[in-house]
Amino acid sequence: MSQEKSIETVENGSATPIQGQPLANIEAIEQVAMVSDKMINRKEKDEEKEVRDSASDSKTAAVVETHSSSIESGAVAEQSDGASYQDVAGYNFVEGTSTEENGLVLGAVEGDGGLSSFSTLGIAALGVLATSLSSNTDEHRTDASTTYVPPAEPAAPAGNTLPTEAAAMKLDYNPVARTFGGSQAVAESKADDNSVVQSMLKIVKPAGAETWAGVAISEGHAAGSDLTADGSQAVTVKVYAEQAGKLMLKLEQANPDVNVELSEDVVQGWQTLSFDVSSAPDNIVTAALFPDLGVAGNGQTYLIDEVNFPAASIGDTTGLKLDYNPVARTFGGSQAVAESLADDNSVIQSLLKIVKPAGAETWAGVAIAEGGPEGTDFTVDNSQAVTMKVYAEQAGELMLKLEQANPDVNVELKEDVAQGWSTVSFDVSSAPDNIVTAAVFPDLGVAGNGQTYLIDEVTFPSSIFLA
Repeated sequence: MSQEKSIETVENGSATPIQGQPLANIEAIEQVAMVSDKMINRKEKDEEKEVRDSASDSKTAAVVETHSSSIESGAVAEQSDGASYQDVAGYNFVEGTSTEENGLVLGAVEGDGGLSSFSTLGIAALGVLATSLSSNTDEHRTDASTTYVPPAEPAAPAGNTLPTEAAAMKLDYNPVARTFGGSQAVAESKADDNSVVQSMLKIVKPAGAETWAGVAISEGHAAGSDLTADGSQAVTVKVYAEQAGKLMLKLEQANPDVNVELSEDVVQGWQTLSFDVSSAPDNIVTAALFPDLGVAGNGQTYLIDEVNFPAASIGDTTGLKLDYNPVARTFGGSQAVAESLADDNSVIQSLLKIVKPAGAETWAGVAIAEGGPEGTDFTVDNSQAVTMKVYAEQAGELMLKLEQANPDVNVELKEDVAQGWSTVSFDVSSAPDNIVTAAVFPDLGVAGNGQTYLIDEVTFPSSIFLA
């Protein structure tokens, strides 16, 4: 009787021995996990590629005989559907041989250390036999049946799962800033000292705010990040102050008890502040601004922009600049900036301000959402209307244009807009599939004369957006 069981292939109803080159070192092991590790961590990368490539092309079943020693080596193996194997206690598994037809194969030999159970053991991904064994019974199969498992589809990398079901997509224009202590932070536009209109972050310390009220402007970076690196390069901030005062920049590690506080005087009007960060500890991951720290809130207002951390190290990126420009692409001479305005419930909101100035084209507009690979569709269920909250400085008309990747395939939807606040609803039932661009046209066909619309909470209720 043979001590090592035969490993055979079935082709055209007959059994023939596998003749191939051995894989790495063939040795008995006691744990199935060790077998798996050896298969996965193959030292020779080119051998691994050859095995997998050949296995994925295989159309021949591989047979692993796992019978007791009462089965003679070379016994004929027969195929059957859905078969599994059980082996008596006292068998180990060793790596078998590979061929261009059959990929990786396992063989069973008598020895110490019975196995508990295993299923595919990752072999299915190579297109070879999957078996099931148990050391909890002395019963075992004696008909040499086999089960063939075709190559499995590769799994998507962890963390990169793409959405497959529609969900609501809402565009709002709130700046990335976390307030605390009763401070306020909203988007605002203002002409800078060069008369260029800028989108900025407006920080207000209203009456009733804590003396320590402030705004976190950058936080939540991964371990290993550092906003100031070696501290040799200053952090700068462009500031417009409605009154003279003081701004304090606080830089913290993940443990906020490890920090540095840096204060700079601020004059009324425009300036660029420079903070010397040479005293900052390593691994800074949070930056916050405190207007007039220690002073009671009385409406102090500071607008900031172009916050520059020139030596920041975040992942593979060096340098970090924060600006507060809204995500919008203008065309035809239109303008789009951030703005704040009290809504119809007297709540201050950050909005996208769209202006069609004198001299703009009659077709001037703003793309508010665009891009995305194949599979993106802003209006999957086009029975659900697209809505947006609008403040119009004058009565007029807004046109929403929805386009496929080929912009010639589109739909144009027009709605009248009253002066003041309103919620505009666009019936998208006529929209084609696979919409990847949405643009707003103020008063299409009318010459620019300063028409102004502020929009917010643009909602696509049934959308798949693949960034």
